[in-house]
Amino acid sequence: MIRYHAIAMGAAATLGLSACGGGSGGGAAAPAAPLNALTQGHNGDQASRASITRHEDGFIVQIEDGPLRDTTVLCRDMRGQSCTVLGDPDQVTGEATVLSQLQGRYAHAANITIGATEGRDFTQLLHAPSTSRTVDTIRMPQGVTTYTGDFRAGATLDRTNESGMIGGTVQLDMNFDTARLNASFNGGFPDDGSSVSARIIGATIDPSSNQIVASDTARVTFEGVAGGGMMEGAFYGPNAEEAAGIFAVGAANIGGMSGIFVAENDSLAP
Repeated sequence: MIRYHAIAMGAAATLGLSACGGGSGGGAAAPAAPLNALTQGHNGDQASRASITRHEDGFIVQIEDGPLRDTTVLCRDMRGQSCTVLGDPDQVTGEATVLSQLQGRYAHAANITIGATEGRDFTQLLHAPSTSRTVDTIRMPQGVTTYTGDFRAGATLDRTNESGMIGGTVQLDMNFDTARLNASFNGGFPDDGSSVSARIIGATIDPSSNQIVASDTARVTFEGVAGGGMMEGAFYGPNAEEAAGIFAVGAANIGGMSGIFVAENDSLAP
């Protein structure tokens, strides 16, 4: 089960969302951003890089840096319930399981747990282009628009002592003219469990680097309480009609969640 790890609690949100440009209307074509991932383990959280490639009816994840550098995870089917770790570093046992994954038309996001020595494990949150519909260049949209989709995350709530995997919806309110982004996550625990919500308010798009980053005024809330966290993702599709990424948010003495998301805007489709 994925474990939540607090990031920058009580401080300004350390929030970085790598975005590759794209869009409808004007705007120059931009190359896709490097693939990104977040590794969570017993030594805390660390940004890392990974790539996903298709393999017969399954997929291969190659982790390029971070604590799991040079680890390859082979999943023989898209369900990924039983995966093999190849070329693993010393601390990895060779066992991996896909806890959840989201597949859009152009984007793919996955949450993989990888076994480690001494009974500990790592969680790898990552996003990449879909294995079936890769797009080399993307055009940035213009104006105000909204992306909606789904997220999957591991979460904890201190007040109810609930912990486990949750699902829900994500809404990304984009203003490409002012280069700003607000993200809302609303979900809950299964089987009539508690609801869970989070917001990331005031992230900004940097047109010079095609990235979304948090300004000093960006705010993160979990269950309505100010906290901290991170978010990282990219736009996918020829007109940036999809956005996918990873996130981790929380508030001290309240709880938190970390996971993956895929959202789309059909109005941008060619």
